[in-house]
Amino acid sequence: MWYDIFNAVLDKHAPIVTKRVKRDRQPEWFNNEIAYARKMREKYHKLGMWSEYKFWQNRTKLIIDESKRNCYSKMVKESKASKDLWKCIHRFNPSQQEKPHELLNEDGVKTNNVSDICNVFNKFFTTCVENLRTTDRCMSKTHDYANLNQFVLKKFTKSEQVKFSIPPVTINGLFNEMIKLDINKSTGSDNIGPKFFKLSAPFIMSSLTYIFNRIIDTSTLPSVLKNARVTPVFKAGEKFMATNYRPISVLPVLSKLLEKHVSKHLYDYLKRLDLLHPAQSGFRQEHSCQTALINIIDKWIQDMNDGDINLAVLLDFKKAFDVVDHDILCKKT
Repeated sequence: MWYDIFNAVLDKHAPIVTKRVKRDRQPEWFNNEIAYARKMREKYHKLGMWSEYKFWQNRTKLIIDESKRNCYSKMVKESKASKDLWKCIHRFNPSQQEKPHELLNEDGVKTNNVSDICNVFNKFFTTCVENLRTTDRCMSKTHDYANLNQFVLKKFTKSEQVKFSIPPVTINGLFNEMIKLDINKSTGSDNIGPKFFKLSAPFIMSSLTYIFNRIIDTSTLPSVLKNARVTPVFKAGEKFMATNYRPISVLPVLSKLLEKHVSKHLYDYLKRLDLLHPAQSGFRQEHSCQTALINIIDKWIQDMNDGDINLAVLLDFKKAFDVVDHDILCKKT
């Protein structure tokens, strides 16, 4: 019902309209000097004044090259994180992600029907993990939590033997998260972008706070917040094989807000009780690939100084995040 009311307000004040534009948005390096040079080049081309045309053609190319160089150099210098740097690199050499035009169905027959292709992807993405669990001979059927329980109990102090519980959402806390939303992020299955939630934060934060707290109290997440927009991204191999694609799921913005609340307090809990291994660098504040590399290189240098030999085994796990055992995660909390 909340979505219905919010969508009704959006349809009234910010309806979706179709607009015709003369041209696409110009790139970051485009400026008035380039526009003028192009205009002069086309002018002399139409007049058949080839000497002047050749001058402005070379002049246009020179200005564009210089503008691109300055623009991209500035973008690289202003990149504060590796993620921003990779965005710049992709702009230099963009790769077009084509949608699969045909796919092998369950009968091994190629189909170009859009509905059939979606069904093939949907079945593969929803069953591949379970199939991997049943076929993986290394997957343990029973779990021994004795060592895990012993490790956790050692971390607990006598005055703090409590399980983790999600604290209630506060209006101010939710508002602060909403105004920090990145409006450039993708839209989920609800077709409502982050910009609308960010702009309307002062007016909807009270109702959303109540809804989020009801979700926490009842331990029930509405299905509308679990529906994701899934995009198949090609990895390698034959493009007509569903197994050669990985799913990129985009959840609604509201589910991300609730996820941030839970994640923040869960991380604080694990950090406060020192339940995270010192060598874990992934998904931790003030940690990154650099801290992991520093630790391993420091260990190697110490071993070499002691005359020991270092051997490294590099592993890649198939569907690593998808096959995480939820039972063990629940035991940890």
